[in-house]
Amino acid sequence: QICVVEDVADLWAMERAGVFRGRYHVLGGTLSALDAVGPEDLRIPQLARRVTAEAVTEVILALPATVDGQTTAHYIADQLEGRVRVTSLAQGVPIGGELDYLDDGTITAVLKARKARQEAALKEQEAAEEAPRTAADEAPMPEIDEMEEELGQQRRGILGDFLELSLR
Repeated sequence: QICVVEDVADLWAMERAGVFRGRYHVLGGTLSALDAVGPEDLRIPQLARRVTAEAVTEVILALPATVDGQTTAHYIADQLEGRVRVTSLAQGVPIGGELDYLDDGTITAVLKARKARQEAALKEQEAAEEAPRTAADEAPMPEIDEMEEELGQQRRGILGDFLELSLR
């Protein structure tokens, strides 16, 4: 894996979090039409060479959630298409963030991401349902059955309360 960042400060921020255990590639900026920064001004060609030379399996784009950052991410993804898996960091509501403080663009982005994650979860669920079952999968689990029944009762109660209030 290679994690692509805009500058060294971003590399240190990733390191400070202590979650990523891989190699980094510092671009030295982002593409910017206004500032006349093109791909040749950044370390994008070197990234493409590294992907091939180092047999990289994934490129993680950890670029800013700005127009220039996203333009750069799309450009890199296009350059690496078909050669390596390209992913990017999740974007949206920060931990502890409140919706009334978010801008319209962030709210739009998180709603779109919600749909994508929901589709991914459905695909995972479908794949799990198609997977061969083992004896352990079929073993009775009374505690879980009881919890599912209790949860179902709670949901029916909440739905009933909601319908009663909405009919008033």
